[in-house]
Amino acid sequence: MSKSDTSDPVEQYAIIEASRRFGTLSMKHSYPHDLSDAVLRLWHTSSALEPSEEYRTLPDGGTLEGLISTCYQVSMMTEETRAQRFRVMLCDPFEFPPEVGPPHGHLRFVFREPRAFNEYEVLKLSPASEFESSLIGVCHDSAEGFRIWGLINSGTRWIQAFRGGSKAVTPMPDALVLDITAPGSIRASRGARMLAQLSGGRIILPHANVLHSRWVAQRTASFFRVIMDAHLAHRARAEGVWATVNQTLIPRLYEQVIKRIISSIRNRKHGGTIVIFPPNLIQTIASPNPQIFMKYVFRDEAPMRRLPFLIVGIMNELARHYGAFGTPERVVGWSEYVACNHETLLELDEALFEYARFIANLSTVDGAVVFAKGLELIGFGGVIKGAFGKEDLIARALDAEGEERVYEPAEGVGTRHLAAYHLCREVEDVLAIVISQDGHTRLVRWMDGYVTCWDIQPMTIAGQELS
Repeated sequence: MSKSDTSDPVEQYAIIEASRRFGTLSMKHSYPHDLSDAVLRLWHTSSALEPSEEYRTLPDGGTLEGLISTCYQVSMMTEETRAQRFRVMLCDPFEFPPEVGPPHGHLRFVFREPRAFNEYEVLKLSPASEFESSLIGVCHDSAEGFRIWGLINSGTRWIQAFRGGSKAVTPMPDALVLDITAPGSIRASRGARMLAQLSGGRIILPHANVLHSRWVAQRTASFFRVIMDAHLAHRARAEGVWATVNQTLIPRLYEQVIKRIISSIRNRKHGGTIVIFPPNLIQTIASPNPQIFMKYVFRDEAPMRRLPFLIVGIMNELARHYGAFGTPERVVGWSEYVACNHETLLELDEALFEYARFIANLSTVDGAVVFAKGLELIGFGGVIKGAFGKEDLIARALDAEGEERVYEPAEGVGTRHLAAYHLCREVEDVLAIVISQDGHTRLVRWMDGYVTCWDIQPMTIAGQELS
């Protein structure tokens, strides 16, 4: 349900309660035909790039359902006790130049004779097609149906889009990709862009990346300016020529760190909560207060501000490195950063992600990891005082801005989520990220009179959860 259906949360809640009372609340599960319908509906709106003629259309609904259904059945099987995790790409081998391969392209290996696309063949091939680095190549024609033409070695850099990273990612072809991540769990994408996911008997449609929303940009603008000003101060005092660093590099680096923190917490299978307070409350939360009890509080020293320190260092080194060519007017940013193999920049990049790993380790202690805005680390083991009522209403955002939303009771989540909901209601400028033990992740804040949540879907890779 969207705003255009019923925007009044009280009315939505009444509908939910009436449905429960009279037994009309639908408990129908979704299956491959539902995912096929969603893919066909979303296909033509899924790519900003001009699609190739070959992939401008998909097979008809019944044929596409057969492809998805076969993958669905294999996901329920085991092969020598191994659970099935694999990727399938609907494409033709001529899409890939035979001399190009990872890390700069996709290397295709074509069978002399195509294999039938059925449960048996996919089950036997999936161990040879490691989820992190390979895909099973499938093609279709009206006479022979689906056939397995070979394997595609993609390399592992594509994973960085989910867990963070600073290496250049090879673009995916404009083709249908099916990621089989767990029993009954299939994610469908057009190239690298996710269309829909079938998981837990539900169809999940992604909203735009909430980290790229206008409200996040407004929230972060002040401390991003502080970082930019610090870099410009170094640049003004520098000897020699420095290039100009595009300020958009700052949010890109922050996003990579946040992704890596979430990914690392998911990998630990423990769950965790990250809470970001406004800077004016740092002294309050470090002292006895009615909102949160901090078991471990760090001394106010430079390591608390490690992340902005590293980002300024990266910007300085990037400007110095490219300025050495004597072109101060050159503007450098993310693409130059990922392309640069300068030793100092590589060390700073490593330090950035070691910091993310350190934060994830703190989350394994019961209680929240607490930051101020700008990810200035305050402490960990934060116990939130109070909890949200399970019957209280929350808003679940359907888009990045939170403009499209549904209202529902807070039931069905654990104590971590309920505590974060309560804190966001009590301190309206707080932002929380809550990761359940099973990897379910939500970003939470107070917005327009309600605790508002954004689901961040996990990416399962060889038993590990990647954001």
